[in-house]
Amino acid sequence: MKKYLENNDAIEGAIFFVFSVLGIIFSIKSHIALDMEWKLSPYLFPLAISIMLFFLSISLILEGRRKGSEERKVVNHYMEMLLYILICFIYYLLLPFVGFLISTAAFLIFTFRLLGLKKWPLIILLSVIATLFVYVLFALTLHVMLPKGSIYYYLGL
Repeated sequence: MKKYLENNDAIEGAIFFVFSVLGIIFSIKSHIALDMEWKLSPYLFPLAISIMLFFLSISLILEGRRKGSEERKVVNHYMEMLLYILICFIYYLLLPFVGFLISTAAFLIFTFRLLGLKKWPLIILLSVIATLFVYVLFALTLHVMLPKGSIYYYLGL
């Protein structure tokens, strides 16, 4: 038991497992209370995410069990973590003002750079493609309203 308490993968897997089971139970109970078809249910997406989390958590637990108590080098990335939190906070602040497209592309550019990508053309290409993919999927296909940004109103656009 002690070797599992020292294994971060097994602990994280167990925590995610609990959250996934709770998510599945919550989604099913809430859907039943609505008395509607699954394809119209607002709990279909949380259920799908919870099921995926369930399988990923089992995979993480098995990976932690497989590793056992192998020697691992622990590296602290506190500065990178704090910088990422700062980037997320700035994204949160800019999103209503600048809008989804510009703020998300900028967020991804800074995030990819923080993760260690060095080639600027690749970073910009990945950021633009990912932003446009999410925009097309949610705004155009699923008709989800994404923040347009108040700057366009002030600029008269």
